[in-house]
Parts: sequence; C-alpha cells; structure tokens
Amino acid sequence: MFFLQHRFPRHWLMLALVPTLFALVSVFVDLKPQVDENFFFSSSDPQFQSSAKIDRMFPSGSQLILSVSSENISSPRYLDRIAQLTDRIQSLDTVTSIHSLSNGPKDFSDAEKSPFWRRLLIAENGRSSNIILFTSTEDSESLIRRLEAIAGKMDEKDFRIHAAGAPYVAEMIRRNLRQDFFTFSLTAILMFGVAMGAIFQSAKLTVGMLATCTVSVLLTLLAQAVFR
Repeated sequence: MFFLQHRFPRHWLMLALVPTLFALVSVFVDLKPQVDENFFFSSSDPQFQSSAKIDRMFPSGSQLILSVSSENISSPRYLDRIAQLTDRIQSLDTVTSIHSLSNGPKDFSDAEKSPFWRRLLIAENGRSSNIILFTSTEDSESLIRRLEAIAGKMDEKDFRIHAAGAPYVAEMIRRNLRQDFFTFSLTAILMFGVAMGAIFQSAKLTVGMLATCTVSVLLTLLAQAVFR
C-alpha cells in the first residue's frame, strides 16, 4: 500500500489505463457502423419479408450500376475503355455477372437497335452508358473500395464514372456515420475539457476528469462486447 501511494500515485494509474483500454477496444470491439442494403427497412415489414422470400427463391446477388459519361459514347476510344473497365471489374472474384456495351450486345449498333439493350445500357440523352454488375459478397466495404480503385485509375475528363446501387449507398452511409462518430466524439471531448478547465482552473483536475470519463466509456464498450 505504501508503494502504491508514494511510488506510483493512483492518478497515474488512471492515466496509464487509457492507452491500455484503447488498445483492448481496438482489438476486441467492432466500432464500425453496421449498415447493409436493408438499413432503412424493418425485418417485420411485409414488403421486406416478401422481397427476402423472393431473394431466397431466386438468388441473384446485390446489384451495382456504374454510369460512364462521355461526349460521344459510340466513339472507338470510349468503347475500348468501356471494354477495359468491364474486364477489370469482371476480374474481381466477388463479381458474378456483368453487362455493358462490350459484354452483352454484339456491338454499339446492336445495343442501339435492341429495345432491351438500349433501355438497359444506354441513357436517354445518349451521353452515358451503364455497366451493370451483380456481386455475391455481403462485404460491401471491400468491394466498393476495389471498384473505387479501378474507377480512380480510369476516370478522365471525357470518361466520367459514377456509381449507384444499394451496396454503394450503404457503404457511403457507413463511411459518413463513422466520420460523424469520430468528429462528434472528438468535439465532445474538447468541449468538455474546455468547460471543465474554465470552471476549475486546474489542468491536473481537467486531465483527470477526461481520463476518468474515457476509462468509463472504454470499459462500457468492452463489457458490452463481452456480454453481447
């Protein structure tokens, strides 16, 4: 007891707990927001249940659409780049099927003449075409990250790539939630520290309160992960 009181004061123990608990939380607690395609729907909703039943009977995977715009979508250069983009996306192991101007219709003329391909692949204004792909993975984070890497390398002034689809929207929501979580958490800590510092006029007391609150939050997260 004498050693703890004189050699290692208890307030230092609280400060030492903060990085230790941070490390434990980062390893054992999943802080990623859980967002999927059904984020806005209740599992008890009749329409959701009907859709889920159809998906079980006719599994098709999640659908993503890439819209690629250009001044002239019938030019050889545009069609060649569409073929390259299609091949790169098709090489992803989680992509089960893909349709584009280079993978489906015989050529651009066939896509224009066919009511099916024209409606599916060519925009009404004739300034963009679609790449439609289906994926078997539920890990939208990894898929979207890889698609963004491919699109980032091929995106140009006259070859603009835009994504849409439930997995993409879910991933954007998840990213925004994560960013908001860290932004608001950091803001709350700073505001609390400033307020306590102004009230008590003591740096040691302010740091101690921040450390105590942080330890309480981290212990709560760990306990929730253990007893979940």
